[in-house]
Amino acid sequence: MIATSMMTVRIEPDLLAALKKRAKEAGRSVSAEVLSLIRRELSSIPPVKPMPTRGRFTEYEAPDFDDLRRLRRSFSKRARR
Repeated sequence: MIATSMMTVRIEPDLLAALKKRAKEAGRSVSAEVLSLIRRELSSIPPVKPMPTRGRFTEYEAPDFDDLRRLRRSFSKRARR
């Protein structure tokens, strides 16, 4: 069985009523309908294409978030010394 997590969500009464109606029409539980909606919404997000670097440093590749995080941590460690 796949491990799952539980999450509590605050939802307006009219939105919950619409969700229950939609779940009933689809023959699903409210939980299954929420998962279906989330999966559909997340799968429709197009991947973000990196923008080319502009200006003076066009020949360099921009660092990704993990590289920036590693650099920031190393600079912070040096500054604490």
